[in-house]
Amino acid sequence: MLEDDSLSPVDVALPDDMDSITRLPVGMAGVFSFTFQYQEAHFSVACTEDLQEGDATLKVTSDLGGVPPSAEDPTVRLGVIHVIASANEALGRTLFCLEQDRVGVAFEVKVPRPITSIALMAALAEVLMQVAPYVALIEGVKGP
Repeated sequence: MLEDDSLSPVDVALPDDMDSITRLPVGMAGVFSFTFQYQEAHFSVACTEDLQEGDATLKVTSDLGGVPPSAEDPTVRLGVIHVIASANEALGRTLFCLEQDRVGVAFEVKVPRPITSIALMAALAEVLMQVAPYVALIEGVKGP
């Protein structure tokens, strides 16, 4: 892991070459962020490292787009609300929400030390695999 206090918490690209795959540009503050796209959804990830406990927390969020108000298309709105409620119940925690006619997903993931690209992506993929079917279902219910 690079320890350079000149790095600031800005968006960085994860390395894809074998020489850099085990090191991440984490500054002394232990903070960095990045974005990625899965299917049609754009996700933002903020990683903060707890220097005392030694692990990191990934805070992952995505805005999955709007849903029509009840007056415009009650079937679509009720369908999305049903998928959100079913997803949260099946996953055992609240990950999906509907606020101000926007569907969102947010979750936190712990990454143990050493914090490498591989450990980070494995922890992220574990939760993303659980969330992905519901993201696809929400997109299907909302339609084009």
